[in-house]
Amino acid sequence: MSQRLNSFFSLRYLAQTQNPAIDRSRLKLHKTSSNKRARVMAAPPPLSLDLPLKLSKSDLKNAHILGQVDKKYIIIKLVDTFIMIDQHAADERVKLEQMMSPSSLTPTMLEPSICIDLESPFEYHLVTGMRDYYKRWGIYFHEEETSHFFVSKVHPHRIRVTQLPTLILDRCLMNHALLKKLIQDYAYWIKEQNQEGSINVCPKGIMEILKSRACRSAIMFNDVLSLQECKEIVGNLSHCKFPFQCAHGRPSAIPIQPKTQQMHTPQRQINWNKPFLKR
Repeated sequence: MSQRLNSFFSLRYLAQTQNPAIDRSRLKLHKTSSNKRARVMAAPPPLSLDLPLKLSKSDLKNAHILGQVDKKYIIIKLVDTFIMIDQHAADERVKLEQMMSPSSLTPTMLEPSICIDLESPFEYHLVTGMRDYYKRWGIYFHEEETSHFFVSKVHPHRIRVTQLPTLILDRCLMNHALLKKLIQDYAYWIKEQNQEGSINVCPKGIMEILKSRACRSAIMFNDVLSLQECKEIVGNLSHCKFPFQCAHGRPSAIPIQPKTQQMHTPQRQINWNKPFLKR
């Protein structure tokens, strides 16, 4: 099945369905080596394929799954259109969105806690005043006890992180500076947004760690997939918020055209009787 699909399909990037009007701004001058004159020729119009301009999640739910091609892609059919899906990018997207749900960011108690020294009184009050925002994403902390004279003088802006989401725990334990930057960036971002819905937006620092984790754990190229596994990936992808992008934002689905179809490229008539333009 895979060999037949490989021989039957060829990649064609999705082009516009209508050619733009040709004007003089699209005319190009081509020099000839013999007489060094320039000939006016129209730039070739883009290819026109009878493919849909947009894909939706509902298309994935109704698609017919054909199978895997070249151990890299999953081929699906939508009516008369074939779609090639990057198997790594698709599985990466599914894993990322599963990790991003608050229910997946279960906090783990830290023993001992991690001390974070913030840079200024303003930053200290900004971070500690947004405690509920951090709790929403599994980050728990409390202010450092400053009753001791030495602590209050040397570490006046310290917080102690007591719980972190399990999915980012390893990275933060190995790199406290990464955790500090995550906390700082999120506080300033929330301050700039000034919107009620901001609490539901995953912090950028957590997102970057989850992207890396999703990429490493996703199905790779050259991993063999059965037809049932292909169906499961496409089914999970249909429930994603951004089903046609990998975790890093690159497109993961490409419309393709069978080789047997003839491509008709409309051409502009050129009057060859007109004289060449002089330089």
